[in-house]
Amino acid sequence: MNLLFIVSSLSGGGAEKVMSILTSELSSSHNVWLVLDEKKMTDYEIADDINVINLNLSLIHISEPTRHSLIS
Repeated sequence: MNLLFIVSSLSGGGAEKVMSILTSELSSSHNVWLVLDEKKMTDYEIADDINVINLNLSLIHISEPTRHSLIS
């Protein structure tokens, strides 16, 4: 089975630790893909057989269309 997980990063926080553990456990029996917003992944380990996609988006990319000065 193919599984896709999307999370902003794996640096700090409890949800990030859970994501690291969950993907590592599932990767032993499934094809796991992990999509991250940032490149830093040093706080929690990732299994070698997990496919990682780094989008490297910044808050500027995400918030640009919603800036009120640019809309009006």
